[in-house]
Amino acid sequence: MFTTGVRVGELCSLRLSDIDLPSRILGVRGKGNRERRVFLVDADIVGLIKQYLVLRNLLGPVTDIFLVTSRGTPASPDHIRRHLHKLTAETSIMKRITPHMLRHSAATQLLENGVDIRFVQKLLGHSSIATTEIYTHVSDASLRSAICAANPRKRIGNA
Repeated sequence: MFTTGVRVGELCSLRLSDIDLPSRILGVRGKGNRERRVFLVDADIVGLIKQYLVLRNLLGPVTDIFLVTSRGTPASPDHIRRHLHKLTAETSIMKRITPHMLRHSAATQLLENGVDIRFVQKLLGHSSIATTEIYTHVSDASLRSAICAANPRKRIGNA
């Protein structure tokens, strides 16, 4: 979810036929049944998906849903949330981590690294740019920090 910015519900509804690993593309159906493409740019993630698919096949699931439980049944958003909370509890992270926080972090990282907000809007499947703009507040904090560090007035005074 952090790598792709997909919603937990979108992840849970992802079918094997929606995954094109050679092209590194996921076909995602979002809110309003709108379809979009999400790109897997990280080779490590592609490798992890390949490993998961091998283990998934050992379970012999009777579904074409990508994520399955240890019983081979489709994973629900609640299942993912519980699993994420369990993984977080095994670390030194004190804050409760949610799937939406991973999506938010993905959007924020993209914006802070200079990706155009319209591209982030398309990646996240937002119909309105105003929804994507919610993620810019953290980028504004980064901008403030960068400007304070550069302190242009101080540099002029020392010239």
